[in-house]
Amino acid sequence: MTQSDSSRGLWRRQPFYARLTAGGLLAFALVLIVDGVMFVLRGQSGDLAFVVYVGVPTVVIALLALRIGGWALTLAAVWAVLMLLASLFFVGPFLSQINSFWDFAPAVATMVARLAASVGGIMSLVQRRRGTVRETATIAERRTLVGATAIVVVLMLVSGVLHVTSLETVTADAKAGAVAVRMKDTQFDPTQLTVEAGQPLRFVLKNDDLGVHTFTIRELGINEVVIGGSEKLVAIAASDPGNYEFVCTIPGHEAMKGTLVVQAAAQ
Repeated sequence: MTQSDSSRGLWRRQPFYARLTAGGLLAFALVLIVDGVMFVLRGQSGDLAFVVYVGVPTVVIALLALRIGGWALTLAAVWAVLMLLASLFFVGPFLSQINSFWDFAPAVATMVARLAASVGGIMSLVQRRRGTVRETATIAERRTLVGATAIVVVLMLVSGVLHVTSLETVTADAKAGAVAVRMKDTQFDPTQLTVEAGQPLRFVLKNDDLGVHTFTIRELGINEVVIGGSEKLVAIAASDPGNYEFVCTIPGHEAMKGTLVVQAAAQ
């Protein structure tokens, strides 16, 4: 390596697609870290594990790709593709919640970052094999990157506005006599509700987490969606005695469940 190459810095002396691979991975990790910190500040410490087990290796692999190239760049390409494929199994529900900023914004940002890193990694391997590695992007590539970044920023801004305008509150009069059901740290509180068959049960769902939750009782056809910071008044009139499980259907919230006990009417 010449003195001139060394003076250009670690980032600038890398080929374009190597920078795209590493940059996509670092952007992915940055969103994970910011998202994880915000959730931890709200008391949702369980989300920190995902940041540690996925975010930290991503940063290390990206830096190795920039520093070493070669096998490390191949590793980065494989890691990026694996992260992209893994996202296909759970990112859909979050992308559909555009009015929930802390679900939609990280999902769309990390999805685009993983896609960019995957494309960069694959193209890096192809160019190395063909001996056509180049340091600069074409005009079309620069426009594509700028356009994709602009679209992500606009979508995130739209999501933020929709989140604020979609927040619901329940008046004090409406809350009178209703049971409070809190959604916090990916748990329901309380986890058991009791009602007499044929009698209405009124309760207020309050989501104190950042992310969206649902209150779903499949047997009764109930599926209430509550975005972070919002609350909703729900009324249930179950006619058949029995135990009905209520759950949150958001991926990763499988442990969030409780039981609605419908008791036989007193004779």
